[in-house]
Amino acid sequence: MIQLRPAAPEVVPVADKTPDAYRGHIPEDLRPFYVYDSEKGHCIRIIPSMLEGDVMPYNAEDLLLPAPIKTVLRCGIRWVKGYPVAPIPLIPGHGLAVPPEDTEL
Repeated sequence: MIQLRPAAPEVVPVADKTPDAYRGHIPEDLRPFYVYDSEKGHCIRIIPSMLEGDVMPYNAEDLLLPAPIKTVLRCGIRWVKGYPVAPIPLIPGHGLAVPPEDTEL
């Protein structure tokens, strides 16, 4: 039986991967943490609150995970050592627990 390769994912031009490409509002202080994830769409890199105790100047960047902008704005954030921390559950081995309807590709 012949197996066809799945269609290649749509390539999004680099210009569309900026905070300005997002149709909603991104607060100015969160714009530096914007990222476009090919699976999650428009995201803000946050530190899940369950990892807040691990925030240290030398490893805080390693704790940042992309979360859909809708989820971040709904849950709210607080700042720890200059990084956004959000109460979004982290499931070890699976990632952040976010509603699928918050994904904006």
